[in-house]
Amino acid sequence: MYNDNQTQRTKYFIERFLQMLKSNGEIEFNSFPICGLLELSRQFVSMPTGIRELSAEYIKNSITQIIDSSILYKTKAEIPIKEVKSLFISMTLIKELKNTTYIPQLYNNLSDQNCYLGFIRTLQHVLKRNTSVKQEEYSLIDELISLIIEYLEQQGNTISELYAICNNWFRQDFLSCEIVSTKIFSHLKGLVRPHLHKHNSTKCSIMVETDISTESNIHSFIEKIITQYELENKIKSRKNRKAASKKWFYFELIKLDGLYVDRVLNDLSDKIVMYKEISKTQFNFLIKKENKLYQTNSKRANTTVKIKHFENLWKNTNFTNVNDYIYSEMLRLNEWMQILNQSTDKRTAFMTLWSIMEFMMVHSVNDNKLDSVVKNFIPYMGLFYFRKISKTFFRRLVALHSEDSQYSSLFLIEHIDNNLISNGINEENLTIADKFCIFIFYKKFKNTWWNTINFKFATNEFINQQTLQNFNSVSDSQKSLAQLEVVLNNDIKQMYRLRNMLTHSGINDSKILDNTYVRLKYYVETIINAISYSWIHDIGKQKTLTEINDYKRVDYNSYKNSLKFIISNTNNNGSHLELLKLMNFKGTTTMPPNRFSFLGEIEKMFD
Repeated sequence: MYNDNQTQRTKYFIERFLQMLKSNGEIEFNSFPICGLLELSRQFVSMPTGIRELSAEYIKNSITQIIDSSILYKTKAEIPIKEVKSLFISMTLIKELKNTTYIPQLYNNLSDQNCYLGFIRTLQHVLKRNTSVKQEEYSLIDELISLIIEYLEQQGNTISELYAICNNWFRQDFLSCEIVSTKIFSHLKGLVRPHLHKHNSTKCSIMVETDISTESNIHSFIEKIITQYELENKIKSRKNRKAASKKWFYFELIKLDGLYVDRVLNDLSDKIVMYKEISKTQFNFLIKKENKLYQTNSKRANTTVKIKHFENLWKNTNFTNVNDYIYSEMLRLNEWMQILNQSTDKRTAFMTLWSIMEFMMVHSVNDNKLDSVVKNFIPYMGLFYFRKISKTFFRRLVALHSEDSQYSSLFLIEHIDNNLISNGINEENLTIADKFCIFIFYKKFKNTWWNTINFKFATNEFINQQTLQNFNSVSDSQKSLAQLEVVLNNDIKQMYRLRNMLTHSGINDSKILDNTYVRLKYYVETIINAISYSWIHDIGKQKTLTEINDYKRVDYNSYKNSLKFIISNTNNNGSHLELLKLMNFKGTTTMPPNRFSFLGEIEKMFD
């Protein structure tokens, strides 16, 4: 039987684990690094020599910054698990020597199944401590979960399927955290890839029909693809059969989970289609899975961008009063957006998005492109940071309350309104987002946020802990923004590394691309909307892109300097409206109002 402290930790682990599985791939800046140690070290060892020489310093700095902030590393002396000792040695060597010599060793540690099992045992060790729960233990649990998920993702496991399995156990035994955690840990340990002959597999085949004059090349290409998967221990039991103009390639795919086989078959099909298009060779092929014809899902990049303010700019602007140079900037930005809309694959879309970023952020041929992007980009994200975490948290609360998002949204809004009014806060002209800001971040409501509410898919202890983490991010807002800047700096440099790989070496690292594309798209959307909003509301006084970026940097510096006074005035003088300056800073450029636009018609009901 677990005691109260063990139960508290275990409940938090289960619910946070499910949350992180469900939100995997979402943009989240306030919990753990966007790009973890395993992915960064993998990039280093897999890069071509020339690109590695250009990127080594950036990767080393990113890894060192993660190690410096790691709770796991800081508490390594308290962890008796032998499987993670070699990892701590590698981290220490990189941190102290400050060179790249031991990054391959770090990668080998993190990608080793014994280290993965060590993370699981470390997590179990932390959960079973008899001592009272410390606040930093929640961060340690988050970090260990992140390392476990990153390992599984690198191995090819489908995170959405893992979520479905574990969430089903959680719903079945909601009241017994001991039973649920036992099932989860047993399942996680069972995901370690055993010897191939002991692992479940799926019989597959590829049939190619082609002219004898071209069969040699296409056959060798397919052999190459299959061999690459075999080298990665993803394929076994290969054999071929040929008859006249047809050749069959038989193999068994290691079945890591229910969706993994489909992902590999889709990848095989995409590569064969690519070969057919680029070589202009005429041939037919089909893929079978367990002797049934397999219909592949064609990959296409989601290039749809959410730029409502840019669309409103063209819809509502009287161009008579628009400066000619600014008008040319609007046209060029629109041309880039048209190129993006015509992109048919993720690689091309990524390169277009990066070009749009450079167009908006770099204004002189004499500037270092990367430095200019970082310098001008971070202020936009910093000014919207607390909006982002507030919006993300409200959406999660809605999802955790019930299956009916509309009902839960209305219920939570009413709860917030009642609490504000009962505490003498009944301000007019506040958006739902503004009210939520005051409710979550005002000290008067601390630890009493959800006392009268029962969430269907989470315990109140978990909800309160998550709310407290958001509250603390504002209480120490300057530290939060400093951490954000480090994360964004590393992320932009990762994107630049990928851009260099695609441009200079032609190598397409699909793992980096998948991990990076969605975030770059979000960054571009945020900046275009911010610039467009400024252009819409400054008719006659519109600024060039260079000027807007300059003004944003000034605004961001003023914003950071004002944060300590905002928190002080709120908590010491009871000025709850001061908190709204976190979301609606009035600087030299206009900003969109703070809204939860995802609520749609519900939001309009309360405006």
